[in-house]
Amino acid sequence: MKLNTLCVAFVIWVVPLSADAGMVHMILERDTNAQGGSEVFLGSFDSIADFLAGSLSSSSFSQLNLGVNFSIGGFAYDGSSYHMILERDTNAQGGSEVFLGSFDSISDFLAGSLSSSSFSQLNLGVNFSIGGFAYDGSSYHMVLERDTNAQGGSEVFLGSFDSISDFLAGSLSSSSFSQLNIGANFGIGGISAEIDDVNNAVVPEPSTFALLGMGGLALVGYGVRRKRQQTA
Repeated sequence: MKLNTLCVAFVIWVVPLSADAGMVHMILERDTNAQGGSEVFLGSFDSIADFLAGSLSSSSFSQLNLGVNFSIGGFAYDGSSYHMILERDTNAQGGSEVFLGSFDSISDFLAGSLSSSSFSQLNLGVNFSIGGFAYDGSSYHMVLERDTNAQGGSEVFLGSFDSISDFLAGSLSSSSFSQLNIGANFGIGGISAEIDDVNNAVVPEPSTFALLGMGGLALVGYGVRRKRQQTA
């Protein structure tokens, strides 16, 4: 099946299924609005090596229907639930711009069966878009990227939250601009953390994180920026 009308909507995220095994999952989102069952695609890989080789272990469309005015901004696993962020394609006020949908399992994600959903009170501002969402074992982190190219120190913003409740309330525990300078032709694909499902601790694998970061920069961010430009 050709997926030439889909773009990568979020960076690859790693979800360990046990202390010594894991899967790599990638979401593709169709560039134009479509019905559930043909809009959001999930591809899974047994390892980073399989991802680099393009060797899927499984793949399927989700029954989710995102709606014409929203795009996927991030996806994070926190050891118990999968959380998907949707961002309105045009700027809006807090309470109607950023939407969080949660799923108990990958099967529920594919079935489009939400366990909970709510708008966040976050107001992103007219010049920024969500670049990714991740959980590191203790906090939730969201990356914002300026829609137009800028210098390091004013282009990439990181906001952190102590809990999902704080994310929904728009209550940051910390926030800061990064000194990263992405360059005019690239966009951020997201951030990722690998969590040990057994003890809910972060598993440090710097080389894996570097690969994920490079893939996100090259693929995902471009898809997000392209969608923004199309809806402007």
